Amino acid sequence: DHVASDQIQGVELVMQHLLAQGHRRIGHVTGVGGPARRRREAYQAFMEARGEPARCAGLDNPTNEEGGYLGTVELLRRHPGITAIFAANDTMALGARAALREVGREVPRDAALVGYDNSQLARSRFLDLTTVDNHGFDVGVAAGQALLQRMSAPDPPPQDILIPSSLVVRSSSGPA
Repeated sequence: DHVASDQIQGVELVMQHLLAQGHRRIGHVTGVGGPARRRREAYQAFMEARGEPARCAGLDNPTNEEGGYLGTVELLRRHPGITAIFAANDTMALGARAALREVGREVPRDAALVGYDNSQLARSRFLDLTTVDNHGFDVGVAAGQALLQRMSAPDPPPQDILIPSSLVVRSSSGPA
């Protein structure tokens, strides 16, 4: 059995929110690892479906603050006209904010910033970060229930269980 939060839905929530705010030149700061890869693929598919170029940076970076900083530096160098950044996670968003500030761009006035995971960091007064809540507790409960069910009835085919994500809007994602 496979139990996880719906990463594709989470990315679509981010992108729809940024589009509703008037952003069209949306960049993505990513890194190595499974969740970052899935979120990058969902971002790329979303942009492609709208005929927009995907603007990704940081593919080989770690998914930490430094990776977010370096990815944003790369993104801004390659695509200086972006108006919004979607970071692969909240920690990377912290690094993205530092890189934006270094070049004189304030969040949200000059660029919207969105993360993923709804971590304690996202809730900090400094970041006040719009982010995706992947409902990790609910994923854990569903995984426990699937395990108990599998132990009592091991023969049914494996199931894929996706827990819906939700968008938590905070002040970091203002209008374009």
